[in-house]
Amino acid sequence: RIEFLFQREFEPERFYVHRVDPFILVGERHPQVSLPVIFGYYGELLPKLYATFQREFGDPLELKPVRGLLPIVLYTRRESFEKWWMRAYGEMPPSAVPGAYSYMERRVGLYHDRNRNLSSITSMEILLHEAIHQIVHFHYRERMSQDRPQPWWFQEGLATYFEGFKQNGREIVIDPSATTSRLPAAKELVVGE
Repeated sequence: RIEFLFQREFEPERFYVHRVDPFILVGERHPQVSLPVIFGYYGELLPKLYATFQREFGDPLELKPVRGLLPIVLYTRRESFEKWWMRAYGEMPPSAVPGAYSYMERRVGLYHDRNRNLSSITSMEILLHEAIHQIVHFHYRERMSQDRPQPWWFQEGLATYFEGFKQNGREIVIDPSATTSRLPAAKELVVGE
């Protein structure tokens, strides 16, 4: 059971679990954070991300559906996030980085800053970006030898492509064409060449 894996990291009363196939969301409890609300929001977004990935890449490439669960851990305390990051990467996280996908642990780690709006574009882009790393890595492991490193440009390109989403009223639509946050930097790099 997934809960058993996280008992080593969190005391049993300190984490909350919510399943959104193929993801399992694990959150660090905090009195000022409503994990059911956050995971409800993520629960709307992540299945749409996965369905869009399958439609655009999985079906044409005949990728099998993800078997098992892809863990996404939401830390509500900066200290907990830093402790995880140190274990995963061997150094302190950059202060501006609120999340990453750990290839070794095969899980996403996100820091929820209580001062940041949950529905902010940046927060959702980070979730989508890191979740795509996780999905692509799952399929890469299924199809390729572990001796063969994943191409960095491919992983980052797909993750950036799937950051985009639009909200139409209550509906959340994953729309890769909506990705605009990195365009100024991309234009600057192109002009510089």
